[in-house]
Amino acid sequence: VVTVELTSSETCTSGNPASDDVTMTVNPLLPVSVSIAESANPVCAGTSVIFTATPTNGGSNPGYQWKVDGANVGTGSDTYTYTPSDGEVVTVELTSDATCATGSPATSNSITLNVDAATPLTPGTPTGDISVCSVASLLNYSVPAVANATSYIWSLPAGWTITSGDGTNNISVSIGGSFPPGTYDVSVSASNACGTSAASSILQVSVGDFATADAGLDQTICFSETSIDIDGDAGGAANPAKGSWTTSGSGTFGNPDKPLTTYAPSAADRTAGTVTLTFTTADPSGDCPAETDDLILTILPEPTASISVSGANPICEGESSTLTFTA
Repeated sequence: VVTVELTSSETCTSGNPASDDVTMTVNPLLPVSVSIAESANPVCAGTSVIFTATPTNGGSNPGYQWKVDGANVGTGSDTYTYTPSDGEVVTVELTSDATCATGSPATSNSITLNVDAATPLTPGTPTGDISVCSVASLLNYSVPAVANATSYIWSLPAGWTITSGDGTNNISVSIGGSFPPGTYDVSVSASNACGTSAASSILQVSVGDFATADAGLDQTICFSETSIDIDGDAGGAANPAKGSWTTSGSGTFGNPDKPLTTYAPSAADRTAGTVTLTFTTADPSGDCPAETDDLILTILPEPTASISVSGANPICEGESSTLTFTA
């Protein structure tokens, strides 16, 4: 309240001194701000997006200036509808008519638009664990990233759970309970705002209660043979394409890390006469261990022969003697 008092110097005054009051109203300072939100992002090419501004202390008749990449657009409304191109940035500038506004005009947050040109291509065939136990975790499956894809939709057997990476091109999976043995399919589709691709080719996953190993029948070879063919068979929960060989002797494998390979006995193997070749499956994913099986290779000794004279020697023509052959 502001008061003024007047004292008059005139003669014959009344009501002297005179005063009057004025009540002052002081309005607080009102900081101005504005935020914007989009109706969709990302979007498919040719799709309109609605941007909506939410003012703070905009007053009774705020003014809006929309901008795309810094250039003025729009009609001054609190909404703006626009069909964007990829990477364009939308903002709005708010001018408040509120009393005691500060920070006006205010600039909003910026929104960068992600515009997809088309539905993604079909992903490649997934890769990952293909031989697993009926109870397993941390199984990993992935596909190479697909251009313009913003998410991935995995198709897994019922009872399999994605534990990490859901929606991405690289996931971890667990199998709970006692899952029935058999062969199961894993595939994936790529998605964006324009749609979802066809499903990828199927990756078949073998599920078993345990691994099996078969090194094949025992073999017997002659001393002079240089090598044999061997073919390990991994089954059950084990990956049929993987396995390794070891020897109790000192011979060499064509490739010890392949089920189908060769073995060349060493001189020491030949002298010993037998050698044990052991086939070991790859360790399946999950709780069941790798398995082994043995193949016994028997190497027959080199045949020998000798002859000796046990009778008279020399003899005359027409006489006989005794010869002994030993083999």
